[in-house]
Amino acid sequence: MEYMINATATWLLSLVAYHFLLHGRATYVFSRSFLLLTLIAGIILPAIPLHTHTIAYILPVSSPISIATGGQPITGTTHASPLTDISANPIAIIWVAGTVIMLAYVLRDIRKIFRYYRQANQYLHNEWTVIETGKQHPPFSWGSYLFIAARSAYTHEEWHMILAHEAKHRTLMHRTDVLLLTSLRILLWFHPLVHIYYHQLRTVHELQADELDGIDTKRYAHFLVEQSLLMAAPYTGHSLAGAPLATRLRMLGRRPAGSALLTRTVLLLVLSVSAGCFSGSHTEVEHTADIAQPSVAEKAWIEARIQFLERNQQRLSRWFIDGLAPLLEQLEDGAYQIGTPTMYIGRDGHLIPNTLMQIRPVNGPAAADSDGNIPVTGSIARALQLSINSTTTQLITEAPALEIMYDNDTAKPYELKGLFFEIRNHKLITSL
Repeated sequence: MEYMINATATWLLSLVAYHFLLHGRATYVFSRSFLLLTLIAGIILPAIPLHTHTIAYILPVSSPISIATGGQPITGTTHASPLTDISANPIAIIWVAGTVIMLAYVLRDIRKIFRYYRQANQYLHNEWTVIETGKQHPPFSWGSYLFIAARSAYTHEEWHMILAHEAKHRTLMHRTDVLLLTSLRILLWFHPLVHIYYHQLRTVHELQADELDGIDTKRYAHFLVEQSLLMAAPYTGHSLAGAPLATRLRMLGRRPAGSALLTRTVLLLVLSVSAGCFSGSHTEVEHTADIAQPSVAEKAWIEARIQFLERNQQRLSRWFIDGLAPLLEQLEDGAYQIGTPTMYIGRDGHLIPNTLMQIRPVNGPAAADSDGNIPVTGSIARALQLSINSTTTQLITEAPALEIMYDNDTAKPYELKGLFFEIRNHKLITSL
């Protein structure tokens, strides 16, 4: 989410600057470069972390942390299961559905072009493969293929205009821009700024291709009006009527801006890149309370404690999963979570037993029985519940000695993070 916010900020700032400083001016090379660079900057820069050193501030835990019941947390924090698939994430489902629809829309347009190609008359003309479709559409090019209604439908002057216009698209490699923008529109179909970038760049493409030498500007404008009245050509190609007509007619014959505007453009690029850098993603510092800025010694202690917790987490997770495996494999198929309250590590490195672990389905509640024990599930046999509870107590008592870490000669509590596992055909599956 943070990445998308930063990308949006970079694109929005760039588009606003483009609108006020470049839009409507005959600086097409600069305009195209600016749009492409800021578009790419909005993709890359937010992904570059500004902080390469991560500090997590962890406060001592003074009371046991309870596991969520009924899907809603009581206190503390619950963690999503790594076994959760995409079907459990509605946002992912919507994104995939939109991507598939957008891809189908693009493929339908490409299929239309191939249908024109198969059903039309074809011949070579200079560097072009000319495709006479016999359809009423504006001339458009797709790579080295030039699609027209029929050669006889244009005068010699109009034919020269078509060839010169489409040759500009080919020489300036506008196809590369279209491929990039089309891919982004498929993947980021939900983002309106991506579509704005697409239409702005397509307009710049047509304005660049309209800069033709040796033609009658009035006659060319009249020809553009005629072609705009026909049905739309496939949008994945470069159509002679592929941009807003009013903008193209207004820009015909305008002279490029001078060096002053070039200087403004360069400065604008620098400012946009700087804005992108400042909006770059950063490592999130998570804290449970307001803490004063730690000293160098305190930072070193915090880092050492983080490493200490991670090493103990790995050892304990493996210990409990292996010890409970024969009993856990008697559960019904499904995804489960083992949650533990706060445990204390004694001065000898061994765990000090507190209360029992809790084992529950990932999306289900865990309720205590009359003895205060936590059953695995309401439908499980009583004997298996008792076996799991007694084995858990034994595992806590017999756990191997762990690394110890003291602050002011006082043992710190330790919270074993929730462990997730899955039962398939009475086989235990974990990510450990």
